[in-house]
Amino acid sequence: MGVCIILQVLGKATNRGGVLTGLIKVEMIDGTLCRMAPRALDMFLARDEVSRFKRSDGWAVVGVDHLRDPKKRHAFDGAERRLAA
Repeated sequence: MGVCIILQVLGKATNRGGVLTGLIKVEMIDGTLCRMAPRALDMFLARDEVSRFKRSDGWAVVGVDHLRDPKKRHAFDGAERRLAA
């Protein structure tokens, strides 16, 4: 199990007082903990490399919790619940 401080792929983070905002907490299937941009999360979800990620209401577990279809992302009109802290 490793630790990934930042995985900022295809995204943008803002440094506010030493804390990067706009990145989502993610646990990869190998146990590595990362923070990544929403578009990077979509990419890793599509590659089946994510175990779970943080939402505003808690952790979303891949294969257990309902996830939006990345192919239909433009049609999604619900609230953004992926927690970017």
